[in-house]
Amino acid sequence: GMIMSQVIMGKLSVQFDGKEHLIREGNYAFFDGCFPHFFYNPQFKECTFLLITVPSFFSLAGPNGLNQLSKVSTI
Repeated sequence: GMIMSQVIMGKLSVQFDGKEHLIREGNYAFFDGCFPHFFYNPQFKECTFLLITVPSFFSLAGPNGLNQLSKVSTI
């Protein structure tokens, strides 16, 4: 399924597709959770984040569907 993570306070690192993506306070990442990934706090400060998961059966199917995403979108 799809995963959306928004950082409320601090910084969060998401490792996905062999790359590390730093998400800063107020920003978010959106990606397909079917691929290997993990989250960690890159600092010695508190990090608070919102994690929303959408089961794969809610994702669009087919060649143009959301479940075909293979990259992390960070904003």
